[in-house]
Amino acid sequence: MPYSETAGVLKLNDSLKIGTGAERACYLHPLDPDLCIKIRYVNRTNKLPQNEADYAYYSFLEKRNIDWDHIAKCRGWVKTNLGDGLVFELVRGLDGVPCKSLGTLVSEGAPLYPFLGELDYLYKYLLKFNILPADLRLDNIMLNPDIQGECRLVIVDGLGNRNFFSWATNRINSFGRLRISKKYNRFLFKARRDGLLPEHVLIPEIIF
Repeated sequence: MPYSETAGVLKLNDSLKIGTGAERACYLHPLDPDLCIKIRYVNRTNKLPQNEADYAYYSFLEKRNIDWDHIAKCRGWVKTNLGDGLVFELVRGLDGVPCKSLGTLVSEGAPLYPFLGELDYLYKYLLKFNILPADLRLDNIMLNPDIQGECRLVIVDGLGNRNFFSWATNRINSFGRLRISKKYNRFLFKARRDGLLPEHVLIPEIIF
């Protein structure tokens, strides 16, 4: 996933901005409607920048030849008028409109409980391929309906392992499964605590 040599310096502006996080802003790719570009706008000297961390982890996943059905793929670097940007697939629906996140749907009044089956499927997918969520949040999970009317959840941010034990959890499945199950356990517990899931929803056991 090297720099694109054909795009030149891409021009980005606020009309293309589709989201802002704690460290990065996300823009529509001006030359490809199926891509987006993440640009760092906050410099944090105490840790690896998010784009560089993502690039390293997605490159690692590429070498493992995983199934990408539930992750927006990274397409490498581009140069822009706002600095170097990291390109990702943009998750769009059948109507061509960018898909909404579970966080957006919940904020608009949709209940989370009907998506519990899809969340459980996503959890099993992460376990199967030992894909580590650094930050499992509703805002990072897009709902992508298909032509059969089924719903597929796609993670667009918050992957990777940035702690001291990253080498072991990335490469030893038992360590990775422990981290994934802890993250999912915490994710469901918070959703239930915040009233997004009913009390009878069981929190899965942590896998050791």
